[in-house]
Amino acid sequence: MTFAHDPCAMCERYTLNRPNLPAGHGWCTAWERVTPWHGQIGVLFKEARDRAPRARYVAQQQDKTNETEKS
Repeated sequence: MTFAHDPCAMCERYTLNRPNLPAGHGWCTAWERVTPWHGQIGVLFKEARDRAPRARYVAQQQDKTNETEKS
């Protein structure tokens, strides 16, 4: 899976620090809602400074998606 844009997980406003999130989802503090890691970014996208750990998270999620598609 390749992206024409950064996924939601690369936004400063995307966080995993919230209880009871479904797998592969985070909390969008801009829209105040649960958002999938690969969601389409919106006008409130703000590039996160901590890109390296987020890129690792995105890679993990992509691997999980690819494994599911192969099954």
